[in-house]
Amino acid sequence: GEIIAVIYLFFFVKRLGIKPKGNLYKGFFKDLFPLLLGTSILPLVNAVDSLIIVERLSVAGFSQSQALSLFGIQGGVVGAILNLPLILSTSIAIAILPSISFQNEQTEKLDEGISKAFRFLWLILLPCVLGIMAVCQPLYKVLYSGLDQASIEYAVNLTRIGGIATILTALMQFFISIVQAKGRLFYLMGLQFLGGILKIIMVVILCAQPEINIYGLVLGNITLAGIVCIGCLVYIRKELYISFFDLITPLFSALLMFLVVNVFVQSLQMSNLILLILSILVGGTVYLVLTLPCTIDLVKGFLKGKLKHKV
Repeated sequence: GEIIAVIYLFFFVKRLGIKPKGNLYKGFFKDLFPLLLGTSILPLVNAVDSLIIVERLSVAGFSQSQALSLFGIQGGVVGAILNLPLILSTSIAIAILPSISFQNEQTEKLDEGISKAFRFLWLILLPCVLGIMAVCQPLYKVLYSGLDQASIEYAVNLTRIGGIATILTALMQFFISIVQAKGRLFYLMGLQFLGGILKIIMVVILCAQPEINIYGLVLGNITLAGIVCIGCLVYIRKELYISFFDLITPLFSALLMFLVVNVFVQSLQMSNLILLILSILVGGTVYLVLTLPCTIDLVKGFLKGKLKHKV
């Protein structure tokens, strides 16, 4: 599907009569090669993980069936839930890429757009991830009633650690989109390659340790996303301006929401479904009240930009 889309866009651009600077074919493949190679690195790293993880868990003392079960919990249970917030970050990353490419010369307008997009992502991402981390125990009991208690405990612990990886991965997607739009494709490819190699090394070493086992895979994800995020921030630090208030308020509010919901879940004995619904309502209320100033300011900025654009 992606190959057909690329071919279609290639001929569509030619049909419009757009004449790029330099040779079209040379420029096309110059940018296409590092882009395709860069986007292939992370799926390849995940494929390598799936090939070696069971063997490394066997070294740690687990039987093959136990190793497959742990990997299934991480990928099929925890991964399915923690990937939901990434839908949001992916959508934002895709949406801002053409805008950044088009406004590359309009520095002030570009910086403002990047900062607003990041503030929106940060404001929405944190409660989604920390909310999942807080309600994961009743959530898994409702969705996966067939799991035994030991599997539920593994899933909860993996979710609480994996939530950090999800936040970093969402930020990584956002930063990657900005760096891609600025044309630093080889730089980005190098970051992803370095992060992927370090992740595989961590999986090989840590997953073979009995006391770490499957958690080594999550730590590898954190390392990969963290390296790419840091590398991207080094490059775009001047374009991304976030005030201390906009950075800390959502973080503090989400952490407080997590603590309140966690206490709420642990202190009540009732149906898991009812507990899940009440926990979401309590957590959502706490976060909305605490982040109201940030939300109002963000909405005002958005409306102001819309009115300015109309004028």
